[in-house]
Amino acid sequence: GWAPAGHAVAWDQAVLRRGSPRPPGRTAPVDDRLVVDAAVTLWRAPTDNDGIRVGPLAGVIGAAVSWHQWGLDHLTPAPARVSERGDTRRIERLWHTGRGRAVTHRRTIERTETGWLEVLDEITIDDPELTDLPRVGVTFHLPGRLRNLAWYGPGPWETATDRRAAPIGIWSSTVADEFVPYVTPQHHGTHIAPRWFTLTDDDGTGIAVITDAVAFDVSTYSAHDLAGASTLADLPRRSRRDPVHVTMDAALRGVGTGACGPDTTVRVGPGRHRLRWSVAQVSSNASRRRSSTSGASPTRPRR
Repeated sequence: GWAPAGHAVAWDQAVLRRGSPRPPGRTAPVDDRLVVDAAVTLWRAPTDNDGIRVGPLAGVIGAAVSWHQWGLDHLTPAPARVSERGDTRRIERLWHTGRGRAVTHRRTIERTETGWLEVLDEITIDDPELTDLPRVGVTFHLPGRLRNLAWYGPGPWETATDRRAAPIGIWSSTVADEFVPYVTPQHHGTHIAPRWFTLTDDDGTGIAVITDAVAFDVSTYSAHDLAGASTLADLPRRSRRDPVHVTMDAALRGVGTGACGPDTTVRVGPGRHRLRWSVAQVSSNASRRRSSTSGASPTRPRR
């Protein structure tokens, strides 16, 4: 047969009640350096639809040509202005692209009575020429032992801002399994509209994030690792000693079909982009369980 028994061919969901779901497990305060050090990013490793990277047309066509011209793959922070009042810290700084274009970043961090760190990132792009960006978000890395991923939102397969079809549930994976071995390494593993996600070690201890992000992704490879590789053989070897790269997006360009058809209509331009997220340490085995509210197949189709 064309599919195994039990394969889901369709699903339907309805909202029963709205709430503010939180990840399972016991939480504790997290080191605020994780939040303070989270960097602004405007870059993703170009997909085949963003621009051809191998062959005679490499670097000639596609949105990624402008991304390189703007220097989005190298953001450098200027010295920050920091102010504190009570449990609230405010950090403001400029980030400059590799071609000198400036981006303003304001971050507000507040520690709640329950120990969670609540973060508001405001990333302002005033340059009117930056009309088609790959993303606007923040990125940080975690110890490689935090290799178990769980999230509440659409899944279990990767989604995109212009490919949103997926049942909502609680899903689990590993960081290694999020990797998609495209012939040309590229951005992968996007999960749109998460309510929360956790990354834990094999004992169930790690971090929990609640966010209103448009999307998030985790990988053993950085965006620069992926963008710098022409084939899978060019990627560096990875082990549990290497960090986990986490990115959350306030805005994310769609995938489209630019390699063989129309480009995406989901574009990211200048303006003020906001991202809210809260983070705490979590102790739970929830990230090691696979479950779904929809009963959908756990297969992970790719673009």
